[in-house]
Amino acid sequence: MEAENEKAADFDSSAEVVGYEQQWNLSWWGEFTLLLSRAFKNVTREPKTTKMAISQQLLMALIVGGVFVNVGREYDQVASRDREGVLFFVTLNQAFIALQTCVLLFHSEKQVFNRERNSGAYRVSSYFSAKTLADTPLTLGTPLLHCIILYFMVGLNTVDASRFFLFLFFTLINIATAQSFGIMISAAAPSLPVAQALAPTITILLMLFGGFYLNTDSIWVGFRWIEIFSFMQYTYNALMVNEFKGLNFTCSADTFCLETGQEVLVERSMGDVDMWEELGKLFALMVGFRILGYLALRFMHRERLKID
Repeated sequence: MEAENEKAADFDSSAEVVGYEQQWNLSWWGEFTLLLSRAFKNVTREPKTTKMAISQQLLMALIVGGVFVNVGREYDQVASRDREGVLFFVTLNQAFIALQTCVLLFHSEKQVFNRERNSGAYRVSSYFSAKTLADTPLTLGTPLLHCIILYFMVGLNTVDASRFFLFLFFTLINIATAQSFGIMISAAAPSLPVAQALAPTITILLMLFGGFYLNTDSIWVGFRWIEIFSFMQYTYNALMVNEFKGLNFTCSADTFCLETGQEVLVERSMGDVDMWEELGKLFALMVGFRILGYLALRFMHRERLKID
């Protein structure tokens, strides 16, 4: 009888049961370090995933760079529009890759997480922090190859070195925000098929408000609220300012002409865009998406252990 009572007591101290206060065996920091170590091992244990990600980025860089080769070294009106296409494609492509990768990787461990969490193994916050931190190097590391190759194949702005590094910086922030968005979708979705259906659908909707297909001034006021969540718009705006500020373009006779980069920005409703304000908006969305992702993981689709 005493053995059964001890067993029941051990169960109550390790499992989360309705009406009982959870007891933890380790501190938050202890859980975090152990989970971070395990997450890094899971990443390094799958070298094929890393090789595939690198191959994907290299292949896309070579293809896109070949299509737009030397566009940035031309200064006519056609080249001006082509530059815009390159910048928006980089923004959209990297966001999609980060989003899809995050959805797949996050859901691949979700069942294990739910089982361990229901047994009272660790806090949701320690798992969430460790998991997102461990996935960041792969998510942000491989796009660097893509950006470096593409930038110089296309011949984007080389007035000074800061233009290149700002291009890298905003692209990586865009990827990190897309990763946060993917975490939020994955945590809220009840299954992988649902997450895979929701992620591209919502992303395409946000893409329409990215500033390339439609000037923001032309958006109907009833839809203006949607563009607030379009992180691709803020990235694209910053990349456009970084690329076009200080450039001059040639004109042919009897055609509409935008002679300077500032005129191009004004024509695209970006004349008063400040890169650092766009950065602030990206950080706000990135943090907001992660908080919502944590809350969804903490409170949604939760299975509690019950005693019959």
